[in-house]
Amino acid sequence: MRIIIYLLLMSLSVVGHAKPLEPREVPTDIFVDRSGLPELVIQSTFTGLLIGPIITHSLFNDEIRQNSGLLLGPALGITLPFLLNRGKPVHVAQASTYNFFQRSGFINGGLLAAIASYSPTNRGTQLLVSGTTLASTVLGTYLEPKLKLTPGQSSSLTSSYFIGGVTGLMLHSILTADKDFEGSIRLRSGAITTLIAANSLSLTTYLMRESFDIDRSRVIMMDIGAVGGGLAGLGAGFFIFGQDTFENDNTFKVLA
Repeated sequence: MRIIIYLLLMSLSVVGHAKPLEPREVPTDIFVDRSGLPELVIQSTFTGLLIGPIITHSLFNDEIRQNSGLLLGPALGITLPFLLNRGKPVHVAQASTYNFFQRSGFINGGLLAAIASYSPTNRGTQLLVSGTTLASTVLGTYLEPKLKLTPGQSSSLTSSYFIGGVTGLMLHSILTADKDFEGSIRLRSGAITTLIAANSLSLTTYLMRESFDIDRSRVIMMDIGAVGGGLAGLGAGFFIFGQDTFENDNTFKVLA
């Protein structure tokens, strides 16, 4: 009887002091968490599809070799995550962090190219965009173990980056509404505003990471709500103002 009571009390004590294990706390010889691998593969494939042709176009003049990037980029995007993470855990927060660095690197490269007034077909632009994407990916791979972000925190970085970029672009449109800039000057100033706003908000989110830990599903729903609300607002504006929206709104001039 005493043994039964002792075992019961011990079980209650263990349950009372137990806490959920974080992904990095689960011993890999017991369970290898690879739940983030599908997301990482999809993002890497998409990134390969974007920068693969850019790299081959910047390095070769032969048309066949240039177009080979359309196949080589996605192929490497599919296979590299498996080869580099063979037998290693790939949890959701890790994949989301890698994806944030890939996305922000690609967009930052495009914004820097716009600031430098390069054309999309210029070799300098192609090297800049592909270089920043690859450099940001390597940086994310190096920093991810040190950041130790939760899935919600890592998703918030991507969310705040896009929200900051769109907000910066809209503010630029409002502040320059009455100014008659040339197309290149307007494009450069819009790119500068977007670059600063996007990176500043994502950096602020990272610095404030200890004050929140939102569930990732809530972050995704917030993004869906923001996109839906933005599209509804644009649709209402198009419906109310019609052709004047495109003729007078500087935002579309910047994007054009």
